[in-house]
This record gives sequence, structure tokens and C-alpha cells, in this order.
Amino acid sequence: MKETLDEINEVFQSGRHKEAVASIVALIEESSTDSSLHMAYDSLGKYLNFMGQHTEAVQAWEDGLKFLESTVERVHELDDHKLIDWINISLQTARLAYRQGIDGPGVSHKQNQVCYTVLKMTDTEQEEWKTEQFQRAIKHFNGALENIPANNKEIKQNIQLSLARVLFALKRYDEAVKIYEDGFSNDGDPQWLYNAAECLWQQDKKELAYTRLLQLIGTEPTFATAYKMLATYFTEKNDTTSAAESTCKYKFYSWVPSFCHHIEYNPENISTVEQLNSDQALECINTRLANDESKRATEFLAAICYHHYHGPVENKAFEELERRGNASEGAERDFIGSKLMHLIRNHQSVCTMKGAADALAGMKHEDLFDILERLLPQDVNTFFPMHIPTALGKLGDLRAIPLLEKIIKNSIGKDSDVYESDSSDGLFSSCGKDRLTVESCLALAPFIDNETAKQILLDGINYPQTREACLAVLCISTEENQFFEKLEEILKQHKTLSYMVQTYVMNNAEKSHYAEKLLALNKEFCNKKTELTNDDDNEIDE
Repeated sequence: MKETLDEINEVFQSGRHKEAVASIVALIEESSTDSSLHMAYDSLGKYLNFMGQHTEAVQAWEDGLKFLESTVERVHELDDHKLIDWINISLQTARLAYRQGIDGPGVSHKQNQVCYTVLKMTDTEQEEWKTEQFQRAIKHFNGALENIPANNKEIKQNIQLSLARVLFALKRYDEAVKIYEDGFSNDGDPQWLYNAAECLWQQDKKELAYTRLLQLIGTEPTFATAYKMLATYFTEKNDTTSAAESTCKYKFYSWVPSFCHHIEYNPENISTVEQLNSDQALECINTRLANDESKRATEFLAAICYHHYHGPVENKAFEELERRGNASEGAERDFIGSKLMHLIRNHQSVCTMKGAADALAGMKHEDLFDILERLLPQDVNTFFPMHIPTALGKLGDLRAIPLLEKIIKNSIGKDSDVYESDSSDGLFSSCGKDRLTVESCLALAPFIDNETAKQILLDGINYPQTREACLAVLCISTEENQFFEKLEEILKQHKTLSYMVQTYVMNNAEKSHYAEKLLALNKEFCNKKTELTNDDDNEIDE
């Protein structure tokens, strides 16, 4: 069973999603008595969930649970491995059912996309559907809690927190409050207190909620949302001074990420946050932060990147972090690297991941390669590329060469049909794969002195998908006229350089005199294309 599932998983990971699902459905039908059949249901559910077919995923997981339950009289009689599988499948089913209840019918998640389907359901029917999902989540959370050994307190508390969220969504506040207050008594996590206060507030028990909030900020004074609720409380009490102070703390602490431990609540830092939230953000980086080498300033830069400002502000922050990392050593370098690693692992947007990967590559960070290796096959989003090949090239680790070679070879020649996707989710779109292929060719430039890398580029000349990019790298890196002449032939066919290749040539203008020639030729043919277009327009007007 496991070997077959591994083979099917390879098919799915290549992008042939429908084929993988069909194979696993056939496997389930053929293996109805196999003792490991629940593993097939588990994989099927995960595939369907990834593809945005969440209701079908929940059903697959529930079928897997029923199969396990059918082999014993009581769940706890399962052997250890199967009991763990039963608990894990129960939890993922509960979490997905809860998310469906929050989203409502007709909403699906496909990687970074949220899709909506118009449904012919009344508001009442939609609410009933949501309630059904919440109740399903409660059933599976409770099932997991009943069968997890009592000594696994931390795991049980995390599940209870999830269960309480479902109870809150169903407005079963008293049950949720009990879970939250018991949780705080057990481990002292302030999140339990805030959740209890929120439940009490919803029940209009605002004085009780207020006491929980005071207890909370006494335990964790940086808990931002507590101040937001306090501001509302004081506003209703007509205590404008306390309301204003709570609002100020809420804005400050909600902006400062939890991984920033050196940004304290004081007038100077409040002023910095206000400036960064205005149109003076770039000026703040260039003056106040760039000239301050403290850990506080470094964390401000990381916070800017975390909030994905985009454009010049975010770019400058990443640039400054990379500069600091390269200029420092020892503990200071480790500190900067840890902030960037946190950003790449706990990002809020693809732009943050892209910027962190680029900065860490510039620092030659020793832990980056494994992360880039994992991300490379995923970098096929047409609209939000991570530019992982570029980061691999910048990192300069020779282990990148076979990774880039695989991307290139998978898109050309005899192997291209192996990686054709039957996915309908747009993640593996041809445009995204084409961009990844071209970028992988360009990323080989730093490895031009390596014979393997150079041969990959020479081979790439023979394929239309990679010809232009490979010629550009060879021309700029080797300064051999033969490669320039071949590029010139391409341009003479009234084809201008692609955007990515043109950008590569511009970025390397100082490294080779051929770069200037290529840019001049490209401009010349751009002008000719414009003239031809104008002539065609004039003929139409006449």
C-alpha cells in the first residue's frame, strides 16, 4: 500500500492532480480489505483539499475514520500506530469542517487563491449548512480529545483551544469560557484570558470581561487586541483619557510583530511607528533607521518587511538588512540572519518570502539552501513569483546546479510531457512554469566557471523555450562573439528581448561590453516595431 501511495504522490506532486485522484480512488476500490486502507483515504482527502474540493475531502477522511473504527469495537483498542492515524485524521477533518463553517458554502481555497461559487441557497439554508459544519468539527475534536492520553497536556490544550473557537462560532459562550479559563489555569497563556474576555463581552458581561483584560495585560502587557477592547470599554464609560491611551497602545503593539523583542513602548518608538505608517516611511528608513545599527533599528526594518509595504519602502528595508548582515559577524550576524529566517518561515505574503530569500542569499546564509530547495518546485505562481532560482544563483551553492538543471530539463525535450499538469487550479500554469524555466537558466550565470553549468546552458541553446536566456548568459559571462551573433540573429527577426532577459542584461551592463550592444539592438528593434504598429494604425485610419 505505502509504495503504491508513494508512486501516486509523485504523480500528484508533478501537477497531474486529476490523474492522481483517479488512481487513488481505483486503489481504494481494489483494496477494500487492506488493513492500511485508511492511508489511501487520508491521501485522497489531502489531495481533494489541496484542489479546493473541501466537502469531498472531509467525506474522504470520514470514510477513512469509519474504516478504522470498523476493525475494532472501540477506538482506543486500535494499535498505537493506527490510533495516532485516527487522531490525526480526526483533527484535520475537524479543522477543515470548522474553516468551512467560517467561510460558508461556495468558498474554496487553492494555494494562495480563494475561489467563490454562486450557490442557489437561501440565507437560512446557508446558516444551517454552516451550523452542520461546526457540529461536525465539534464531534471530531471531542473524539480526538477522548482518545489522546491524559499525559499529553499540551496537545490536548491546543485541541481544546480549537474546540472553544467552534463553540464561540455557535454562540455557546458558557462552554467556551470554561475551556478558556481552565486553559489559563493550566498553562498561563494570556490568549486564553483574552478569549474568555471576548466570550464574556459577547454575553454583555462587560465588567467581568474588563477584569479578565486587566489580568491579561498584567500578564502580557504587549497583547495588542486587549487594548482595543479596553478602548471600547473606556469609550462606553466616557473615560476619554484612558480610551485614547488604550487606542495608542493598540496601534503600537498591533504593528510591532511578536518576534521583535527590542522595540519598547516609549515616545521615540511610538513616533517611529507613526512615521512608518505615513507617507514618510522611506524617509524614516533612510534617516532614522539606516543610521542606527542597534538591534531595535534592525527589528524595525524586519517589521517593515513583515508588514509587506511593497515597492521602494520594502525593498530598502531588505537592502539594509542584507547590508547589515554582510557587514557584521558573530552574534550580530546571527541576530540579523534569525530575523530574516523568521520572515521566510512566517511570512504574510509571497513578497516577504522573496525579499527574505534574496537578502539571506546575499548574506550566504548557511541554512538557506534547504529552504530554497523545498520552495523551488513551488515557484510557479504567475502573478506572485518568489524568484527562488535567482536566490539560488545569488547564494552560490554548487548544490543548486542539479536543481536548476532539473527545472530546465523538465520543460524541454523528451521529459516535457512527464510534467504536464492536469490541474485546474492555475497553480501549475504554463506561464508560471515558463517563467521558472527562463529564470533557472539565468540563475546559472554565477556558476559559469563550472563545466556542468556551462554545458546545461550550451544544451539549452537548442530549445526555443531556453535559447534566448542561455545565449544571454553565455554572451555576458564568456564574452564570446559567437553567442552575441546568435542573439543578434534573434533580434533581426524583429523579436525583442523578453522582459526577464532584458532585465538580466541591464543588471550586468558593467560586466560585459556586449551588454551595451544588446541593449542598443533591442532598443532599435523596439523602435522598429513601434513604427510598424503606427504605420498599420495609419492604414486603418485611411
